[in-house]
Amino acid sequence: MNTISTITNNRDYIPTVNRIYTVKKDDSLFKIAKEFLGDGNRWKDIHDLNPEISSPNLIYPGQKIKIPVKRDSSKPVITDENYDTYQKKEATPQVFANPLNSNKTSKQGFILPVEKIRIVEGGRWGAPRKGKSNGHKGVDFAAGSQKVRAVADGVVTFAGKQKDYGNIIIIKHSNGLETAYAHLNSNYQPPNKGAHIRQGEMIGVSGNSGNADGICLHFEVRRGGVAINPMPFLGLS
Repeated sequence: MNTISTITNNRDYIPTVNRIYTVKKDDSLFKIAKEFLGDGNRWKDIHDLNPEISSPNLIYPGQKIKIPVKRDSSKPVITDENYDTYQKKEATPQVFANPLNSNKTSKQGFILPVEKIRIVEGGRWGAPRKGKSNGHKGVDFAAGSQKVRAVADGVVTFAGKQKDYGNIIIIKHSNGLETAYAHLNSNYQPPNKGAHIRQGEMIGVSGNSGNADGICLHFEVRRGGVAINPMPFLGLS
């Protein structure tokens, strides 16, 4: 669950959402601050969030620490708690007849990335794409404007923009697979790179960024960086 807190010594971090980071071998607060906050000298911001760390040099591999997410103050940090408030400003979500049980776990341990789904015409895995020699690399859900959730536990390896994908979040899972969530709404702050995400945790809102024909979610499953058929992983045919 995200934790809202206020960092009073740096206006760029008011308010923010803390993310949990697992310390790696040879890590230091300076190194972590440089990677995630853009300035190693901001190690004090991390230290202030973790009073259990008696000394900046006394961190160890496997230790869980909080990291403030630097954010654009013009964009709300979206959480399950505040989603309904901000959602009132967005388009009304589409309602689909006979929605699938989105919380049911597939044989591969995944849940659906959105609660109410309808697969876009031509948006299935392998569908022909106009002007392209290869088929569709994922599945497109006509999600309307609604929450996008992580299908399984994992760590964010990328959160930003990528050409046709628009706003995209990529999560690496313990089984070596990666999942990608694209065309996300531009008005919300994505989780930080390195953030540990739990299954079902909200990571964004479906949108039409990038090369999207409408408000939707483009979802991919990747193995070794190569997209594979996501349908069986979601329990879909």
